[in-house]
Amino acid sequence: MKVLFLIDSLGAGGAERSTYQLARHLEETGHSAAIVALKSKAVGISEEFAGLRGRVVVGSGGNLRSRVAFVKRTIAEERPDIVHSVIFDSNLILRIVGWTDKTFVTVQSLVGLPYLEARRFESRIRSLKHAVVKGVDALTGRLSNLNFHVISRAVREHYRPLYHYDDDRVFLVYRGRDENQLVGGPRSFPGSRPFVLINVGRQEAVKDQVVLVQAMDQLVNQQGQTNIVLKIYGRRGGATKAIEAAIAEYALEDHVQLMGFDPAMDKAYAAGDAFLFSSLHEGMGGALVEAMAARLPCICSDIPTFREVVGEEGRALFFPVSDHQELAARVRELIASPDLYRELSGAGYRRFREAFRNESVMEQMVSMYEKLHARGI
Repeated sequence: MKVLFLIDSLGAGGAERSTYQLARHLEETGHSAAIVALKSKAVGISEEFAGLRGRVVVGSGGNLRSRVAFVKRTIAEERPDIVHSVIFDSNLILRIVGWTDKTFVTVQSLVGLPYLEARRFESRIRSLKHAVVKGVDALTGRLSNLNFHVISRAVREHYRPLYHYDDDRVFLVYRGRDENQLVGGPRSFPGSRPFVLINVGRQEAVKDQVVLVQAMDQLVNQQGQTNIVLKIYGRRGGATKAIEAAIAEYALEDHVQLMGFDPAMDKAYAAGDAFLFSSLHEGMGGALVEAMAARLPCICSDIPTFREVVGEEGRALFFPVSDHQELAARVRELIASPDLYRELSGAGYRRFREAFRNESVMEQMVSMYEKLHARGI
């Protein structure tokens, strides 16, 4: 069985990393994989993709017509049994290619909740563009031969009214992660040394990292908890200036650090003491799973996706979305209780082992491909 993965780029996001891991697993289990990226990206994990045995092809971008021609030509050369696309642009192009080419089975990953953003658009032009994109997505997403892989129940239900899909064409498989090998066993409470909080995510408004800085102001400047540091990992983006402005406004340069993109995040997770996740919404939140894999106690914004990932009460602490005072209260609660710290550390790790181990997730994905291959187009 040969699977060709079509993806927007070989960037540094969760979708790209999961695609690499899945392609590697297919090769290790006797199957074949090929990777087709629509464009290159300055910051990414292209070196990891280069280690695959299968062909890795990167396009030069261009307009829709040239991208469709590039994908059609590459599929004809590779002759895959299944083509699996990830992220919107790749999904749209594969729908166009698959309209006339019936030589392969199509499966598309749905990984986010893009249409929750509609209410946040202020510009009429942006609102119109958003409506057009949604309309195109809905129209092309109802093609009869499409199958879908969703990474959470939240994503599945988000797209249901858009695509009106049959459940037998939708496969729920979480994204998996490897266990953090740098964390040898149960974590010890930090004690007297500085307490290191970490956050991981691109610096965009949806990640709401400004609220993290506001919570640090509450903790450091207003409550005198100076033995604490927040490290924000992730590439710069649309919210970077706002984050930097908040750090300067509250004079938190010694307590909040923008670490940028780090390809070796296992070290950062291992060196942290707790994980903060403040997103307004997420398709799944791979960084939360990585934190649990590193036995980090987690404090999350109270959104349905994070409740789904955590699974049960008592495995993480939650705060209302964008509420910096409640976030600061949860951090104080964690710092004040070594017993709570150890309880959350262990409970999150057990949840990771239960639902998100890479080995188990990869097996579920291969099983999905086998079912699709047997079913045919």
